[in-house]
Amino acid sequence: MHDQPERYVMQAIACAAAAVLLWSCSETRNECASHDDCQKGFTCDTLRGNCSCASDAACGAGRLCAATGNCRPIPPCHGNTDCPAGFICDSADPEGACIPDTTCGSSADCDFGAYCDAVTATCEPGCRDTSDCPLGFVCDTGACVDGRVGNDCALCPTDLDAGIPGLVTRYCDYGELCGNDGVCTLHAEASQLCLDCTGSNTCPAGFVCVSDRDASGTSYCAPQCQSEIDCPSGFAECSGLIIIQNECPIGSWCTNGLACVEFIETETSLCQCASAAECGAQPTCTNDLCPGGARCTSDADCAVACLPRSNGPETVQLCETAYKVCRKERGITCSEILNGVAPCAR
Repeated sequence: MHDQPERYVMQAIACAAAAVLLWSCSETRNECASHDDCQKGFTCDTLRGNCSCASDAACGAGRLCAATGNCRPIPPCHGNTDCPAGFICDSADPEGACIPDTTCGSSADCDFGAYCDAVTATCEPGCRDTSDCPLGFVCDTGACVDGRVGNDCALCPTDLDAGIPGLVTRYCDYGELCGNDGVCTLHAEASQLCLDCTGSNTCPAGFVCVSDRDASGTSYCAPQCQSEIDCPSGFAECSGLIIIQNECPIGSWCTNGLACVEFIETETSLCQCASAAECGAQPTCTNDLCPGGARCTSDADCAVACLPRSNGPETVQLCETAYKVCRKERGITCSEILNGVAPCAR
């Protein structure tokens, strides 16, 4: 009886040693000078002097070969089909955990016309934003109301309790702005919105040529802005324009020693920057215009700086211009904006 605690301790030590050995085989990339120094399924990264996995098979059951060259555990689920009956894949959990189908991790787990209550983790009737509603509906004060076919439409006035006698709430057509008086008015340069600037085509003053996320290989003229209230209906957030200085394979390392990160806004992976010097030569203000068409009064208005930007749960350093632009809403075409009629009603 007195020997049992000692036996349990020895078993624990043996298990811990085995766990460490297993971890070192699957996680650690041993130093190497050539491929012969690496175990089967691994190759030598002679630049760094480390063994890297060549495929998922090299990592063993339950693990995969990451882009960084080391083995990582496979997430519990990638989708609902990976979960047993009565469970769904939690869309809000980056680890991909399976949760009971009577609960939710985000509103993506709920049917249209319902949202995920963060407190109870259950789907509740109503909406928090338009993405909770079926196609053709918008979220208006917590309820899905009939009135749209395209993407978000600007509700004017935004404050439904404005208290202005006789004021009729409506949706602004594409290219219109909602004024402080609660009236939709045409953007001052509506005819210039969304002009094609693909190839050698240029944008007029006050507009910047940006890539169209809905039409690969094409670009359009986006208006400059100071805040979101400057963006007409059909255009999204007012944000700084990112300079794609160095694209790179996700998970790789850049020449400055920083990791290559995936950036959702540009739908590509970019090298991080540590200083403005890494963002290239600073553009100049010529004839009151920055390169690309943005208005300016001095070189400082065109400056490119290394600024922190949010990339999901983490913050990364990216090269960004000193001016901001309104990007077109996802799913809305430039022809719809140029026609000026939004499929919205009230």
